Amino acid sequence: MSFIPHTMAGFGMESPQTRCLRTAIFAALLLVLGTACPAAAPEYRAFWVDAWNAGLLSQSQVDTLLGVPGNANSKGVIREANCNMVIVQVRRRADVCYPSGVGEPYMSGLSPANFNSLAAMIKAAHDTTGGKKRVEVHCWSVVFKTAKGQVYSQHSDPPTGSLTTFDNYWPTRLSSTTGAENSDGAFDPGHPKCLEYLINAHMDLVNFQTTAGPGGADGRIDGIHYDYIRFEAATEGFNPTSVARYNARYGLSGNPSAASEQFKQWRRDQVTAFARQMYARIQKTSPQIRQSGSFVTWNPSPASSTRAAFQATRPYYDVYSDWDSWQQEGIMDMAVPMTYYNWASLPSDYTKWMNFEKDRKFNRHMIIGPGIYLNSLANAIYELQMTRDASPAGNYAHGFSGYSYRTPYSGGTWAGFAPSLVSSVTPTWADIPEMPWKTSPTKAHIMGTVTIHGSGAWADGARVSLSGPVSRVQTNDGTGFYAFIDLPVGTYTVTASLAGHPTATGSTTIAVGQVTGNMYELDLVLGGNVPPTITTQPISQSVKQGTNATFTVGVSGTAPFAYQWRLNGADISGATASSYTRANVQPADAGTYSVVVTNAYGMATSSGALLTVVVPPTITTQPLSQTVTQGQNATFTVAASGTAPFTYQWRFNGAPIGGATASSYTRSNVQLSDAGDYSVVVANSAGSDTSAKAVLTVVVPPVPPAITTQPQGQTVVLGETAAFNVVATGGIPLSYQWRFNGADIAGATDSSYARVKVGAADAGDYSVRVTNPYGSLLSDSATLVVDTNVTLPVIVTQPQSQTVIAGQSATFSVLATNKAPLNYQWRLNGAPIAGATDSSYTRSNVQTGDAGNYSVVITNIIGAVGSADAELTVHFALTTTASAGGSVSKDPAAASYAPNTVVTLTATPANTNFVFTGWGGDASGTDNPLEVTLTTNKSISATFVSLLAEIVIDNADAGWSNTSPSGTWTVGSNPSVPMVNSNYLYTAGTGGSEATRSCRWTPELPVGGYYDVYVYYQIGANRTVGAPYTVHYYGGSVTSVQNQYSSTPNQGGWFLVGTNLPFLGGTAGYVELKNNTPDTLLVSADAAKFVLVAPFLAPVITQQPQPAEQSVAVGQSASFTVEAAGTAPLSYQWRHNGVPLAGATASSYTRSNVEISDAGSYSVVITNVAGSVVSSNAILEVHLPAPPQIDRIRLLPGGQIELRVSGAPGHYAVESSTNFVNWMELTNFVTSESVFEYIEVETSLPQRFYRVKLIP
Repeated sequence: MSFIPHTMAGFGMESPQTRCLRTAIFAALLLVLGTACPAAAPEYRAFWVDAWNAGLLSQSQVDTLLGVPGNANSKGVIREANCNMVIVQVRRRADVCYPSGVGEPYMSGLSPANFNSLAAMIKAAHDTTGGKKRVEVHCWSVVFKTAKGQVYSQHSDPPTGSLTTFDNYWPTRLSSTTGAENSDGAFDPGHPKCLEYLINAHMDLVNFQTTAGPGGADGRIDGIHYDYIRFEAATEGFNPTSVARYNARYGLSGNPSAASEQFKQWRRDQVTAFARQMYARIQKTSPQIRQSGSFVTWNPSPASSTRAAFQATRPYYDVYSDWDSWQQEGIMDMAVPMTYYNWASLPSDYTKWMNFEKDRKFNRHMIIGPGIYLNSLANAIYELQMTRDASPAGNYAHGFSGYSYRTPYSGGTWAGFAPSLVSSVTPTWADIPEMPWKTSPTKAHIMGTVTIHGSGAWADGARVSLSGPVSRVQTNDGTGFYAFIDLPVGTYTVTASLAGHPTATGSTTIAVGQVTGNMYELDLVLGGNVPPTITTQPISQSVKQGTNATFTVGVSGTAPFAYQWRLNGADISGATASSYTRANVQPADAGTYSVVVTNAYGMATSSGALLTVVVPPTITTQPLSQTVTQGQNATFTVAASGTAPFTYQWRFNGAPIGGATASSYTRSNVQLSDAGDYSVVVANSAGSDTSAKAVLTVVVPPVPPAITTQPQGQTVVLGETAAFNVVATGGIPLSYQWRFNGADIAGATDSSYARVKVGAADAGDYSVRVTNPYGSLLSDSATLVVDTNVTLPVIVTQPQSQTVIAGQSATFSVLATNKAPLNYQWRLNGAPIAGATDSSYTRSNVQTGDAGNYSVVITNIIGAVGSADAELTVHFALTTTASAGGSVSKDPAAASYAPNTVVTLTATPANTNFVFTGWGGDASGTDNPLEVTLTTNKSISATFVSLLAEIVIDNADAGWSNTSPSGTWTVGSNPSVPMVNSNYLYTAGTGGSEATRSCRWTPELPVGGYYDVYVYYQIGANRTVGAPYTVHYYGGSVTSVQNQYSSTPNQGGWFLVGTNLPFLGGTAGYVELKNNTPDTLLVSADAAKFVLVAPFLAPVITQQPQPAEQSVAVGQSASFTVEAAGTAPLSYQWRHNGVPLAGATASSYTRSNVEISDAGSYSVVITNVAGSVVSSNAILEVHLPAPPQIDRIRLLPGGQIELRVSGAPGHYAVESSTNFVNWMELTNFVTSESVFEYIEVETSLPQRFYRVKLIP
């Protein structure tokens, strides 16, 4: 696909609005978004498949992609993902994966080297064996690029820029006609011979055909898809011949400015010329093939969905790709803009471009092309789903094409992508949308070439005007080609003019459905006295009697023209226009129609067009009613007049008879059910006629009944079933009546009779009378003997007790003997088990509730007997595993455990080089030993980490990456130089300037912890004294400048750049090296090593919150303290009834001035870099303080009154009263004491009462 750097985003494109959603919320969002477009609604579901990587380079890759033809079970990954289209890169850089008709070579990478990948893909994609869905194949071609290969070398002669004899120099140039070529050897469509070649090369692809599908049909491509259909830089387009044409067109000389708006439009026109000519030529020859392109959508993104907004974007003004106008003109069937944006960083750009695309479809299709390869898996799915949303203006796209099959999300594979694609985007199949302008067109088109009389040269730059039902003007391209697309039907005049040459005029009448693709061709010749030439012949046609037939002709030459239409060589009076209509045609109007066209310089006679008049059928001989005997044949025949061929469909009682499609129909071996009405519908293309009904009557021959198989006597055991059967023949209907000892048995009227649970009284003779309308016959007697020597069932083998693990099955069996049939009923704890009525009973997926005593009651016709109880005991399994470096023991050790058994697990390192880091599976944390209570089956793992672990990342490993600025490092492999593995990297330093090279070593660390970090590099006299290695660790970074210089050459080794640095497990940390050194000597970059010093230890609570329980009064304080160990720092979060307490983040927590609402449970979550642990709950009870007590009242010697009060510290008031009704406050105060005194100093007081109140 097309990629180009843009803004600061680098390679590719990115996407819309940032989201801040948790994973669970996003997953729910996917489900909602997934319903935005009904799964069954037609839409394009495509993926680009490139030819640089696995996908189409061999038969096995094609089989994986699209399935094995003829194998209904081999669908291929595209079908399995419910996708209906692939855009496959079949033309890469003027090299192909199919036999080229223009001599382009096979691309590299094919296996075998001449593998016809395109044929293989068409056969696989179009295969519908066993109901497989048909997948469309759209052929992706990089139009102008050549990679300076074989085709480039054939067209890179010294340039001349001549317009009389075109040179053989086709590459584009930059800034001037003597400037540098495009680095990829791209051709310039402004060179007419280049344009002619590109048209021929791509029409060769359009005409490609293989055998595929039923009967070898359906072997054509479904679409052609253009990539890089643009220039690659604003300064390109200076091919000397193209510039010479430009200067001749506008009367200029020299090199135009790349910034000239006129020259920009010129370059746009050259690209458009290719798109327009290809569209017209496809429509002329293969209109079913769809033309599309992948178009760039770089930022800045369009501010609105307008033409002016598009013209302000880089595709239009920078690389001259005017795909918006192609959609509007109709010279693309569908646009597939490469909307390549990373949703995580450029959501606005993705949204703006996508809305623009949905709003600017015009009368064509629009497929959104998200750059999913830039996104995470979740964002890739989200971008695909957004293609189904409406734009703010309420417009929709027609589907999506994801880039790419090779990398469907950042760092991902199709295998990792497809499940999410199917579950969230493509859960069911969707068909390809219909293109109405192709399947049910209402408009036609005109195309042609303008040449110069005498020389036959292309009339480059001729002004071509169209007049008729609509008027249009166009400047033809360098090959003289023009095309007008989507014209209302009618008669048009086309005029071509070019300075210095006489004008040429031609006319044609266009219609729908008379020529291939509704494309009319009208070539014009400028200058000279040109006799008429028929450019569009009248077309033979078949029409219904009573309708109209219209013939048209297209002609070029020197106007004016005269026309005379003929029927079978005779002039038709008044038929003197370019078209002729025969109204209300009748059989006499059938024949050959032609036209003679004349002008002042000659005449031309068209070829003959045959008119066939189709007369609808009329039935002349009706099918006849008939009566036949059952078993014979009945034949019905019809005859009709009208225009053959006819089709026939016979019917029985109004319903079509399968396969009855000839002028006669025979019903073989008729039965009574065949009696009824028979008719036939006779049809041709002009209509149909339905016959009268012919009645078939079926009569039965008089055959009395005959018994061919007599009922048989038998002996059965008491309680069993006795069955009697008879076989009889004769005329139908046959009826039966069974008898016992000569008496009819009520209701026994079938050909068989069963006596169930026979008793002694059922013994005797059984017979049957068979009757039909022609007689009656009694069978022989069959004697039934009943064996009555039956006893109670005898249990031979009792059901057995057993112990099983929860989730498994338990099966109980019993073995009993008896003559008579036995019935079984299993019971659990004495209660019948529904449906458990066999000699064995299986309890699946047993749980603790299934434990108990199982027994079975066995009965026969005599009575019942019960088995002994079999006890089912249900245990739980405890499975333990350990990583390398340790083991796990269980106490008690057993294969299974009774419910609620407490088992102690101990994790033991193998030696001092390993450390236990935590439990996994159905346990967590680092408690060791760990007590586990068995309430279900559990599987628990223990993880051990080696303290000697070291991770080495070489420059050839996956953990090494080239980072921004991403210049290329040079690979060194001198065998005399020490190195890690087989090579190393180096580049020149910048001498104090900004870095031009950067690389990174990113380890996959097995466990978080403290690491020593080393780097390996080469030392020598040509090495820098200041290589800056930066270690990025958890919480920071450190730079170590390494001196790689030494006067002794060819040295190297490991060097420490960071000691005891903290790293999280995984890929968060890395070492980075840049070449911004103080000198310009070489910087070596070989490997990095991370050596584990000590792992992070998750927090462990060494003392649960204390006190575990406490009770305080309202207004007092309550404190809790916890103790824990683990890798520092430890963070704390106290909780009240499970809710975090703001600011409670220390190892102890105090609740001051408590209230009743503060009662409850208090716990703490302790967290560090390695994990977290939750404490047990500590309980706080809060009560109201005890009411104050007046312990003592006494009269002091001086007459004062002393009160002594006890109570909790708090706020108190002392009051007095003389009547217990009216109280007066004497004082109030706050005290921290539990005992206090109050003295009233007034001595001459009447009798009074005192009380003390606690004030809240």
